[in-house]
Amino acid sequence: MDLNSFIVTLATTAGQAPETEPEAPGFFNPTFLIAMIIIIVAFYVLIQRPQRQQQEERQRQTNEMKKGDKVVSVGGIHGAVARMNKEKDTVLVTVAKGVEMEFNRTALTIVREDPAKAKDKKQKEEEQEPDSGEAASSAAPEETPASKPPARGPAKGRQKGKKARA
Repeated sequence: MDLNSFIVTLATTAGQAPETEPEAPGFFNPTFLIAMIIIIVAFYVLIQRPQRQQQEERQRQTNEMKKGDKVVSVGGIHGAVARMNKEKDTVLVTVAKGVEMEFNRTALTIVREDPAKAKDKKQKEEEQEPDSGEAASSAAPEETPASKPPARGPAKGRQKGKKARA
């Protein structure tokens, strides 16, 4: 094909519209709408619904909290509920003997022990308990004179409760 025939072909086809013109994609394309609906439903089912269920469970636990429950704070502090103040919406938690801390009620989570773990723990405790005198003697070794700490003689210097005389 030479240059002249190419120009003639272009000139004759330039004024004609193409036989099939593709449609411009639009917002109301049914395929696009179906895909968007599927994405929105998947977002709700996979993310929003489980999150809402967790939030409801946490709210239920917070409302059911009572004295003696084992709890963990948001910061990781473990303790037991000593008393609750409904007016302030706070909980006093015993962390150690004689140590109590006050937390917002929403900052605590009740610790529930897994039933399988509780069963295993109970079995281990039963295995450790001695059943007969023979098991008791093997569980606790006898003290030998070499294993006993040396006896202390009378205290020298200041004694407890008395002042030293010069």
